[in-house]
Amino acid sequence: MKTANHESFIRFIYEQKEVVEAHRVSGEGCYHLKIKVDSQEQLNVLLNKILDYGNYTMYLSIQNIKKRNPLTTLF
Repeated sequence: MKTANHESFIRFIYEQKEVVEAHRVSGEGCYHLKIKVDSQEQLNVLLNKILDYGNYTMYLSIQNIKKRNPLTTLF
């Protein structure tokens, strides 16, 4: 982050429809964002907007190994 004031970035996260999940984390980064985009162009636009708040590191999912299913009640 370019600033210690994270409120503006949190507002930004809420405004972006591509962000489907967000976590504040410990360690080197401040946030972990899960995003879903339909195109490389859409990804580039979002990443350029994120640069207004600071640098980023990007990891791409290449295969879904396990997706947790919601708990169901058996009666």
